[in-house]
Amino acid sequence: MKTVFCITGGYYYNWAGGRSFYDWLYNFVENNNDFDAVIMSWQPKENVPRDLIDKFKFIFRSNNGCDWGCYDDFLKAYKNNGWTYDYTIFCHDDITSEQYDWPSRMIQHIESNHEFELTSLVGRYMNVPSEISKKRNPEFVKEFLSMCFCMRMTDYLLKNNPFVTIPGHDQDMVGDTGCNVVTANIWNMWGSDKIGWACSDGECADASLATAVGHYKRGRVARTFPFPSKDAKRNTPSLKQAADQGWIIKPDEFAKNEKLKYK
Repeated sequence: MKTVFCITGGYYYNWAGGRSFYDWLYNFVENNNDFDAVIMSWQPKENVPRDLIDKFKFIFRSNNGCDWGCYDDFLKAYKNNGWTYDYTIFCHDDITSEQYDWPSRMIQHIESNHEFELTSLVGRYMNVPSEISKKRNPEFVKEFLSMCFCMRMTDYLLKNNPFVTIPGHDQDMVGDTGCNVVTANIWNMWGSDKIGWACSDGECADASLATAVGHYKRGRVARTFPFPSKDAKRNTPSLKQAADQGWIIKPDEFAKNEKLKYK
């Protein structure tokens, strides 16, 4: 089974973790033949450390659409280049690897649980009303972590790309709206039950994987995510911002935005 990392490259060595992420990534890929990496850089080439240019495959892009625009561009490049992988790990470059082999454990989890199309190390339960998604368990849907998750590279995914590129670079406006739209697309086109958590769901689940990766917010502030609990469901994130930008989210449909030509 072959896996490729899609890395939202941009912080490089200029964040709280310094060289830690790319030193780990290079060592991991070099020592695991079933893994490759593509850096989707939102920094121009002249801003990328020279040693990284020599170590990894790069695709240079603006930061249009933030993380979700990066993932959207990756799927387009994947199809245009005729790449063939079984899985993609979508990943930020401002995380720390608290368990060296977490990617192998993530792939082991999704391989062992064929009911899942997306695996995240950990996540949260959310309250979502039926006017947003009907493909949910009676009282909740499952959230995945945008900074580190894996998807099966199926024909269905390539034909039904859930990612969107919202014009702009503002992480609060563009990034947060993109997160809501993409998550709604996955709930509605795949279903919440297609999201698995490697720390708690199905075969090969291991509670230690909930903390296998250290997450940072914009390279500065460490973030923690509690072990999933149905007694601590989050309320649905506000979709007003998405609606103000012209997004229409309905059950069993892709999110639409006439202005941005998402129909």
